[in-house]
Amino acid sequence: MQAWPLVSVVILNWNGKQHLEYCLPSVLATDYPNYRVIVVDNASADGSCAYVQSSFPGVVLLRNAENLGWSGGNNVGIRYAMTQGARFIVLLNNDMKVHPRWLAEAVAAAEANPRAGVIGFQVFGEYGKEPVERFDQACRDWQPAKPQTATHVGGCAMFMPADVFRAIGLIDDAYFAYGEEDDLEARTRRADFALMRVNVPLWHYSEGSSVRIRWKASVLTMRNRIRYLIKNESLGTTLRQVALVLHISCNPFAHTSQGFAYHRRLRPSNVLVNAGLLAYALGWNLVHLPQTLAARRRDNRAIASYLKLMATAPDSGRLPTQAPPP
Repeated sequence: MQAWPLVSVVILNWNGKQHLEYCLPSVLATDYPNYRVIVVDNASADGSCAYVQSSFPGVVLLRNAENLGWSGGNNVGIRYAMTQGARFIVLLNNDMKVHPRWLAEAVAAAEANPRAGVIGFQVFGEYGKEPVERFDQACRDWQPAKPQTATHVGGCAMFMPADVFRAIGLIDDAYFAYGEEDDLEARTRRADFALMRVNVPLWHYSEGSSVRIRWKASVLTMRNRIRYLIKNESLGTTLRQVALVLHISCNPFAHTSQGFAYHRRLRPSNVLVNAGLLAYALGWNLVHLPQTLAARRRDNRAIASYLKLMATAPDSGRLPTQAPPP
């Protein structure tokens, strides 16, 4: 076993120079001897690329000609990391600060738990804004603890073995942004991998990009929630959860938390505006239903093939091939 397996940290950026100014110095202070930082830029126009090149020459910069969203942009970074031999890949938002021990603890947890598919952290600001001072205090007080199982890991910081992508495929590009980590984690669980968390503190500015695209963020959240349900859940669960989205978005008496980013995106305005956005989201899913069902079948075939392969070599714990997925 490699003493210090290579970890690639993929940081997706879109017009986020002001966030990279604190994120990159924090990540580059990581206390782990074998990691590479890859900034994937989604066609920024704010000087982000020039800033990375001039201030951090050791950081790999991949430029996309257009904004490919969270899903497509991260896929560019994942493919590159796998061609460079990364054993583990971290998907990290550009508005994050990290504890220096974050990678060392995640690697140790993954090595001790071969079926760990996604490892998350103790993220201040994972689902709503938190003052950075709470993170600073948590860093001062931090003591390592045993990793715990998790039911969900936020997309702002996801540590994953590269073999998971070989097993289940990359992020579903059709989501563009919002909900794609739910889809990725659902597929991870169906392939018999586990979700875990280590107690290392991280800080997330929270909604560093979505505040600039408020209406688009709301439409994507509604649209992608429905698409996720069609792709991954039973018909009964899908209908119940779509009804819940309708309740949160359009019921004026629904109890919601504006401190919860998901609720804010589902309920961006008054009932009439929200109903119009939701109608568009439902219509989009109706038009794209054949593609969504085809993607569901594709994912299930890939997972079934992986599970069949692993049944013939249950002690290996990893796929025999090192080729990245398409």
